[in-house]
Amino acid sequence: MRKNVGSQEMQAFSDLWHEFESASSSDARFAKAVDRFQTPIANLETGGGSWVDYAVTYPQIEARVRPAIERGAPGLWDWLQPYLADYFTVSARG
Repeated sequence: MRKNVGSQEMQAFSDLWHEFESASSSDARFAKAVDRFQTPIANLETGGGSWVDYAVTYPQIEARVRPAIERGAPGLWDWLQPYLADYFTVSARG
């Protein structure tokens, strides 16, 4: 890929990646929120997915996912949280 992309483009992509990783703009915070939102949705739709395989707990999800989502798209967390709480309450009952 580097052969087909000039140095200015490479720098622009690198800058965007670093902006995303550091969540240093409102766009980057939103992108990070959407990025963090995807995995819980996929796991909820597949009956727990990798959460089952790795014995993931609700506090772990809150610690990993909640801050980024709340920071970049608080409405997404408000929507997602009840589904997570329900899943982990039901799965804890076995």
